[in-house]
Amino acid sequence: MGLHLLAQYVIIFCPFFWVRCLGYLCVGICNLKNSTSFAWLIEFMETSNKMIASTAINGFDFTTLIFVGFYFLYFSKSWFGLFLFHVLLNTVCWLILAWIAPESPKWLLVKNKKEEAIQAFN
Repeated sequence: MGLHLLAQYVIIFCPFFWVRCLGYLCVGICNLKNSTSFAWLIEFMETSNKMIASTAINGFDFTTLIFVGFYFLYFSKSWFGLFLFHVLLNTVCWLILAWIAPESPKWLLVKNKKEEAIQAFN
């Protein structure tokens, strides 16, 4: 998700056409990974935080088209402000999810926390 956010900021702030095209390519590749990331995030999330995480991800994906429609209809025909708002909102959601997501079992095993790694799978 960090590469996705970085690519979005490159698209917004880089004035060079080919670098922006590379940013769009990175965003496209990262979108292919989003569904897998969502499944893994929900699978390893604590039961008490699953609802928050899935609501944040699904709510953000669902409301994107609604925001786009209202923005172009009532506020402006320029895409830049909308895109900047979308990226900032995505950054905030990513930071919130990164804060409530638990450590991965692989990371716990690398840190010699075998009991916690086994507990993460249960």
